[in-house]
Amino acid sequence: MMHLRLWSLMMTAASALKASWTKAPSGPSARSGACAAADGAGAYLFGGYVEQADTSRSVTNDLWRFYGGEWRLVAPAGADAPPPRLCATLAHTGDALVLMGGWDGADGFFDDVWTFREGAWAREAATLPGPRSRHAACTLPDGRVVAVTHREVFVYDPSDGSVTTQPTTGPPPSARGLHAMARVGAHSVVVTCGAAQSGEMTGDAYVLDCDTWEWRALSATGPEPRAAGAAAPLDDNRVLLVGGAARLAPPLAGLAPLDDVWCLDVVADAWTRVETNAGFGPRNAHVLCRLGDGGFVVNGGWVPFVRTYDDTLRLEVDSS
Repeated sequence: MMHLRLWSLMMTAASALKASWTKAPSGPSARSGACAAADGAGAYLFGGYVEQADTSRSVTNDLWRFYGGEWRLVAPAGADAPPPRLCATLAHTGDALVLMGGWDGADGFFDDVWTFREGAWAREAATLPGPRSRHAACTLPDGRVVAVTHREVFVYDPSDGSVTTQPTTGPPPSARGLHAMARVGAHSVVVTCGAAQSGEMTGDAYVLDCDTWEWRALSATGPEPRAAGAAAPLDDNRVLLVGGAARLAPPLAGLAPLDDVWCLDVVADAWTRVETNAGFGPRNAHVLCRLGDGGFVVNGGWVPFVRTYDDTLRLEVDSS
């Protein structure tokens, strides 16, 4: 293991990461707080907080798919879809999308589980351990969906539609929401950044082995503490982190949206700042998914209480 880690450190130092942003055709209306899932070829996007031309905002429940360089509306907003929400999770498993939890934008939080297959939404009998929002989830190779929320881990099993709370060992991440999460390797996930209920933000990272259910804290330092960034796997050992919002330093108050891109190597236990061109406006509460061609797609997000993005961007990473 030591030799593997040393080799990975040498490779990280030898090959600086560079990436380029390009604009893609727009599709969904301007929104933040949507949830998204890669399906191996393209990406799906559901819901979010939509901003109209007159700057009024409302929560929606439409479903879109990005494939072949463009967006297509898969299921319009309406009564046949899950109730409108933001800060939910969406995962792709087998022939279905799985939507879990979320917030209605006012006083309501959801504990429901919905699946979308063959063009129709269906509510599952199972519920989450309680109403949950601002959590994160991703799919394991066996099809199970792992979610990390506040202080707990729960698992959705598509074979029987069950949701179970999963005990873990090792030092867990501090209680948080609005964290970023992505799968690495065959059976692990990374959780990084996020905010406590007090508003305090973190930039730390943890790996959860989903075979042993043991947490491992990483020691690397890199991105400044932030919340509502977005993560996606680059390869078996590395995860990209894009954007987010940091707290302004006193005496200033409020949030500062970020436009940086970072790469976390979980074997080397090292962060690398990715060099990029201009084109990605600072934002948080956006979505990021890896596409089947190896590129990434970003949609939406906002500069808190200033503007909401309606753009779609492709990110191409070159580590050669």
